[in-house]
Parts: sequence; structure tokens; C-alpha cells
Amino acid sequence: MEFKVVLSYLVYLIYVYFISTNIEYVFHRFMMHDDKYFYGKSHITHHKHTDNEMNLIYRNTKDYEDIGEAENLIFELPEVLGISVLLYLLVYLFYFFYPIKINVYFIILIPLIPLIYAIIMWNSIHPHIHYKCGKDYTPLSLPCDITKYLAEKNSFVKWLVTNHKKHHIYKGDKKGNFSVTLPGADFLYNTYN
Repeated sequence: MEFKVVLSYLVYLIYVYFISTNIEYVFHRFMMHDDKYFYGKSHITHHKHTDNEMNLIYRNTKDYEDIGEAENLIFELPEVLGISVLLYLLVYLFYFFYPIKINVYFIILIPLIPLIYAIIMWNSIHPHIHYKCGKDYTPLSLPCDITKYLAEKNSFVKWLVTNHKKHHIYKGDKKGNFSVTLPGADFLYNTYN
């Protein structure tokens, strides 16, 4: 295989990760933290009902009940579909515009890795941080004992947990750590705490 073809595969892998971390970042920072959007209203309520120890508090209030049974802890089907469509639209743009064509199966299958990983990790880690079990909300989550084990023993998952706790603790202009599962964008945009 020619060097430029190998380089094209590498460029594509970097591109997929770059757009994946940016999709998570943009969705979380600009949609989930803006009450003009449905996701923003429920996510802001989620933040209002989380104390500094990550307990969900005042859950029997009207505004908390309005966020739904999933308690804004997981990505539900509409979010998963929206993120998937956006990811594959951006993948198509790469395929269409990149001058060296690489294997179409590679183009299609590689984005599934960060997509499936991010959904399952968000749906596992985010409930765990708030002392809940992702499996109680969705099948797109790791079993609770595995999530707990990873959060205690795996240094990367421990870092994800700490990273997201800081997202809840820092307020106002200091708010950061919008990348929950795919680190990178917070470092690019100087919003890492």
C-alpha cells in the first residue's frame, strides 16, 4: 500500500475522532446548556438538582418531574439518532471532498467505534456519577457492576468521572469539561478545568 493511502487512512481516523469529540462538546455546551432548547431546559434542571457530592436532590418537584423518567442521565433515542445522522453527514463530507478515496467499508464502520463507545459510556458513567444505574434507564449501558469496577479501577474511566464531577462543580464563566466521554475538544477550546 502506498504511503499516501496509508496516510489517508490515518487522516481519516484523526478526522473521525476530531468530529466525534466536537459533536459531543457542541451538543453538551451549546444545546444542553441553553434553555432555548428542550435538551437545555432539562439539562439545566438536572444541574440545579445536583449537589456537590453528585446526589440528585429535590426530585419530587414539578420542574424535576418535567425532565422525564430518564432524569437527563442518559442519551435517549432522539439524541442517539440526531448525533448519528450528524456524524455520518460529516463522514460523507470527508468521503466526498477528500482527494484520495479509501475503502468505503472503512469509511462507514470506523465512526461506529466512537459513536457506540460514547453512547454506552455516557449512559453508564453519567448515571453512575449520580449514584444511579444506567441499566435502569436503557439497554445501551454497561451492567452496573462493570461500570462501578471501571470507575474504581480503570485510570481513564476514573479520570472521566472526575472530569464530569468538575463540570458540575464549576459554575458560570468557569463552567467547562463539556467532553464527557471523548476528551479533546475542551483542550482545543480552553474549557478544561
